[in-house]
Amino acid sequence: MRTAAGVSKSLTRSGIHVFVTIFTPVGSTLTMTTQAGKVAGKPPTSRGTCPAMWRSRPICSPRARLIVPACALAVFGTLFVLWEVGETQTYFRLIGLFGFERARFPFLDSYTNLSWLDCARQGVDVFRTNPCDPETGLPMNYTPVWLLGTWTGLGIWATPWVGATHCLVFLLVLCLLPVPRSDTEQVIRLAATLSPAVAFALERGNAELTIFGIAAVGCTLLPRAGAVRWLAYPGFLLAASLKLFPAVLLALAVREPSRRCLLAGGLSVAVLAGAAWYQWDTLQIIISLVPHGSAFGDLFGAKNFGLGVATIVGAPFAPWAGLERGITLASLLGASWVVVTLVKHKAVRVAARQLAPEAGLFACAGSLLLLGAFVAAQNSNYRTIHLLLLLPALCALAGGAQPRWLRTSVKVSLAAALFILWSELFRTDLGMIRKVDRGTQQWIGELFRTDLGMIRKVTWPNWRTLLLSLFWLLREAAWWWLFITMATLAGALALRAPAIREAWALAQRIAHRARVPHVAS
Repeated sequence: MRTAAGVSKSLTRSGIHVFVTIFTPVGSTLTMTTQAGKVAGKPPTSRGTCPAMWRSRPICSPRARLIVPACALAVFGTLFVLWEVGETQTYFRLIGLFGFERARFPFLDSYTNLSWLDCARQGVDVFRTNPCDPETGLPMNYTPVWLLGTWTGLGIWATPWVGATHCLVFLLVLCLLPVPRSDTEQVIRLAATLSPAVAFALERGNAELTIFGIAAVGCTLLPRAGAVRWLAYPGFLLAASLKLFPAVLLALAVREPSRRCLLAGGLSVAVLAGAAWYQWDTLQIIISLVPHGSAFGDLFGAKNFGLGVATIVGAPFAPWAGLERGITLASLLGASWVVVTLVKHKAVRVAARQLAPEAGLFACAGSLLLLGAFVAAQNSNYRTIHLLLLLPALCALAGGAQPRWLRTSVKVSLAAALFILWSELFRTDLGMIRKVDRGTQQWIGELFRTDLGMIRKVTWPNWRTLLLSLFWLLREAAWWWLFITMATLAGALALRAPAIREAWALAQRIAHRARVPHVAS
């Protein structure tokens, strides 16, 4: 058995040392063994072997992290080239296979963002109206930082360039994710990357792609030694200035010692508070323009379940306006109780300790982004691309040395994540649930009346409506399962954070001093 230092010294002579340095994950242990004249790497697991879950060949090459980005670049790059060379009909047929409602041309969201700059240069209040965008006409619902782009001269003419830049940033930072540990994990991550949710974000050229890139780069910088890791926090502030919800990434400062955590967190909060105070009136307008709509469309959020139930059974409960809020609050409280129970479980804490630091950091970032968006408001389906940040940690936990019930739960979470990413295929059909036929409304109304015998005389709901309603319930169950998984993972990993542990130790010392009576000398 040779140590990593010894192997690195020998590889330097052959000119491969730089390659190993770049592609070796921070925080993982690289052990080498020579068998039959070959150098093989050992995956960073708790027992030093590939997980029992994966029956396929283990992956030991750092270059394996390039396979998924290369495949995604080939697939989506081909679609972009087809549009550019004029094969629009072929482009529309292929992009239509993903199921979502395609735009008349690629990068519609980038087009809308750039139209705000054109209108702002003409003196139009883009927070009120947007006559420069004949496609959507959406007023500006992002922070005023975007208007700094008026000085660059960018406008609608730059739509292909700006949209392609968002897409390239996303595809390139996929190389920063932890190296897949097996062929099975490679397939799971490839299926997630080629999902309709990712295709939707790329087709629209949404800025969410750049936010994903900022989060991934920040997670790569934070474990580094020296001052370079401090560059992650300005990046998180930049993401928060593009869209408000990425401010939750600043919670990653708890992985610093308490003094550094207070410094980084305090400065970041001060900057955000100052910006909010300076643009308070504009901020209120932005919040009022946050998208909201039906629970049966492409939006997701904590309120969707309550809103959907209130819509379906709204006829007999029309006088009770608090039905939606009551169901949402009860769901959040119940899920939070489950999260607290799981975080206190010893097996969960042990599994979090055994997780590789790199995978845990990416999982925390993805969990924070999705939890913040899920609780705050309804969100478009392209925001689910942040689930890709969780997949390395979920795959590692699903094949670790944890109890069987924990491994099974994590496998269900993996299935739920893939189901959410691919549920966009049914986006158009889900809209049919809003058209509940009279038989359904009458059947639900009679169900809650005193004379239950009348139910036999009521027309049963259309089978298509029932099927789509069942699919919607399955989608909501998947989201709440993922909510519990993400919150549990973030909470268990937070208990390992230096700032949290130092704060807990300080609280224990203060409590101990309060219990011990003071003895005068």
